[in-house]
Amino acid sequence: MFNFSDLVLEQITIEVRYGNGYLYVDRCGSVLRTIMAKWTSAIAESVAVHETKISVPDKQITLAFSEKRISLTQLYPSSISEIG
Repeated sequence: MFNFSDLVLEQITIEVRYGNGYLYVDRCGSVLRTIMAKWTSAIAESVAVHETKISVPDKQITLAFSEKRISLTQLYPSSISEIG
């Protein structure tokens, strides 16, 4: 058996799944522009009909969203407050 106090936090992932996300295609560009304006270091890794993936390398954040889900991951966070 191990002690939970010996564990090290290496990744935080938040995923939200939803139905009827048909506006994804209509709103994808708008969402992408908003994110890129807030985080100027953001990189659009892929933009496609099935999913868009953005990374913010300096904060080690990856965001993927589609018509079915949105997933936000931060690796080795020094502070959870940096996400917001």
